Amino acid sequence: MGYDLHITRKEYWFDEDKDKEISLEEWQQIVAEDNDLIVDEINTADYDIVYVGHDLRGVKGNHACFWYNEGNIEAKNPDEVVITKMVKIATLLNAKVQGDDGELY
Repeated sequence: MGYDLHITRKEYWFDEDKDKEISLEEWQQIVAEDNDLIVDEINTADYDIVYVGHDLRGVKGNHACFWYNEGNIEAKNPDEVVITKMVKIATLLNAKVQGDDGELY
């Protein structure tokens, strides 16, 4: 198991408020404009994105992944560098970063 962070516009990331969802098109635009984000060519079912701008735990090639899920963008067990990247992305999307338990970053 792990702990997820969510880029969301919803009051709580798990809300079913369709009007506050980040659209897939908005997320694709962010990815297209950021050289540190690339589409994962292997796991494309959830529009998985690899953050190649940072190696997790100092292991070369061990990159963080983001995925699009129900109007949110999510990452599992992010470190401080990934959290900082998520906050930057959230700012571009007029959104926030929220943990599984509702805390804000």
